Amino acid sequence: MNKTQVVCPSCSKTVELFRDKKGRIIIPALLGVGFAIVGAVIGTTIGFVTYGTVFPATLPLAAIGLLMGSGGGYLVADKFLDKFVCKECRKKIKI
Repeated sequence: MNKTQVVCPSCSKTVELFRDKKGRIIIPALLGVGFAIVGAVIGTTIGFVTYGTVFPATLPLAAIGLLMGSGGGYLVADKFLDKFVCKECRKKIKI
């Protein structure tokens, strides 16, 4: 695990950087569930024809939506929401 020490511009103390993790859990979960619902709704109108029977594609498309939503949510949270935070003054540090 890499540890980086920087001087905080707000409080001028040397601190180790860590990420604020509130966006790391909430955003991927919400986007994953949202995309799963959209995939399930689209999957109800599409069916797989196999051996003369038709199976709705609800579960496969919901699973694909869940994977795409949670992965996309993780990227969004990592790039835009989770910033480095000073442990002393709790201010965000831009690098």
